[in-house]
Amino acid sequence: MFKISMQELKPALTNVLGTIRKTEDMPTIAQARIVSDGESVTVTATDRFIAFEQSLWEGGGVDPFELNINLESLELINKLPKGRQLEIDGGGVRAGKITFSPSDEDYPNVKSLIDNAWDDEQWNALERKYLAGYNPQLVKHIKDVKIIPHPQGAGRARLQAPRLKGVIMGVKIDGK
Repeated sequence: MFKISMQELKPALTNVLGTIRKTEDMPTIAQARIVSDGESVTVTATDRFIAFEQSLWEGGGVDPFELNINLESLELINKLPKGRQLEIDGGGVRAGKITFSPSDEDYPNVKSLIDNAWDDEQWNALERKYLAGYNPQLVKHIKDVKIIPHPQGAGRARLQAPRLKGVIMGVKIDGK
């Protein structure tokens, strides 16, 4: 079980909700995945155009688990007071006597997409197919985000923010 206060969770929750609120008609991605590998706890989210992984905890001492939690539950969690302590594990998110159960939906493997974008060998092997532009509106909700374009102009860019790494898909620039 992983314990975190709402105040600690709020930055990641803001990033997740800003991303997945646009996907409420697509239940498979209208959710987030929280994962503990025993050493760290991360949350991933996607809207098909951006995908990111944000660190919630590093330092070990947490049992491994995976939890998919839907948009509706995340919005309710977001309304909890800052001082509220949460307990998170594969069985859900608990805030006192309130439990937010895991989602029934499968979750796409966006972690591999993110890891590939941040693997320099794979990143540098990408070839330019078209001149890509990036819509900053897609990431305006992520505080201090940087868009790092591919050096050869391949159709994606890396995203970087405090405790966050991700990828954004580019759009073809006409005539290039």
